[in-house]
Amino acid sequence: MSDQIRRLYDFELEPEVRDWLDSLSDSDFKRVDEVCGMLAEKGSELGGPWSDHLEGPVWELRIRLRDVAARITYLVYC
Repeated sequence: MSDQIRRLYDFELEPEVRDWLDSLSDSDFKRVDEVCGMLAEKGSELGGPWSDHLEGPVWELRIRLRDVAARITYLVYC
């Protein structure tokens, strides 16, 4: 076991994102959860194909779901 404790990044979800998550199938929700887990671990270092910097603190999370390529805008503050 590593002597270092890994710090995860925090998330704040807007109500419309919560509603969207609630509407997903179990398999799509699992996929979103996996990619968000990677984002929590790596933050702005996640990179493509899952994340892209748009401008300033604005980033985009890209998730391929069953029927759609979902894009979720998020902000990174240091």
